[in-house]
Amino acid sequence: MEDIKGDRDRQTFPKRYGVGATQALVASCIALAVGLSSLPYLLHLLNLFYVPVVVVSDALFVFSAVGISRDTHRKQQISKLAMIVGARVLRSWWYLG
Repeated sequence: MEDIKGDRDRQTFPKRYGVGATQALVASCIALAVGLSSLPYLLHLLNLFYVPVVVVSDALFVFSAVGISRDTHRKQQISKLAMIVGARVLRSWWYLG
């Protein structure tokens, strides 16, 4: 969404369906990811150490989705930070598991 003006010769989702639809898609994907993020703990695939880190990651994702139409660049940076936090969880699990 941030660089839709640079998508002159490409058919990207924001260009084809509009920024509003893109924002709704992003928010839906984040909601799905946050909703599913507790499954590894609930299915006993990961232990209690997973919970606080995924809570932080989920909070960052939710914050990045709220008001996404304002300050898109900052919200995108926050979303990337949430991905880094989540990746750290998976990396720790890989080495500890």
